Amino acid sequence: MPKGRRYDDPYAITLFTDLSKRLGKSIKVDGFSPGATISGRMTLHGLPINVFSINYDVYGTDRAGSVKKLTHATFRRTSPCSRPFHDFTVSHEGTIFPCCQMFVDNEHHRASFAIGRITDFPDIFAAYATQAMARWRAELLRFGPKKSPCDTCNLECRDPQPGESERRDELYRRFVRPVPDAPPHPRRPIFGRWLDGGKSE
Repeated sequence: MPKGRRYDDPYAITLFTDLSKRLGKSIKVDGFSPGATISGRMTLHGLPINVFSINYDVYGTDRAGSVKKLTHATFRRTSPCSRPFHDFTVSHEGTIFPCCQMFVDNEHHRASFAIGRITDFPDIFAAYATQAMARWRAELLRFGPKKSPCDTCNLECRDPQPGESERRDELYRRFVRPVPDAPPHPRRPIFGRWLDGGKSE
């Protein structure tokens, strides 16, 4: 939405239509929640592109603490986040961030959260495998209080499924370090099997 304009569905649809006309490509709308969001997909030069519009005043995040009016006064995140496990964000000038909620034109984001530049690495897989990205994944694997800037992010927050907290804690113990402020636990199956194939019985 243009700055200062409140979200409304008809105008959002108009923006989808205008984008489709400008690019000469159809947009397949695959999600519509009235008053909340519209999402779609298109392909341009063989590249799949997600297109979406969201009622940010109601459903948006505070963009890693940079949109103060959307920062909840009492909310603090405890949910895990899968974002740094399956992707990262590259800005228009090549700076890598672990999340799309961070921006290169924000000095604090750039100084505190940037992983590096995409040209620093031989390929995207090397960027994904950095220690910096591994630390973000470790921080966001478990249920529990999160550090800034994730502590105020309300994206995809949820309660754990039965047994999920224990499984995530066990993964953390085996592949990261002991769970902070938690007593040691006996080894237990993860996802119905032993992670080491039962070799350490």
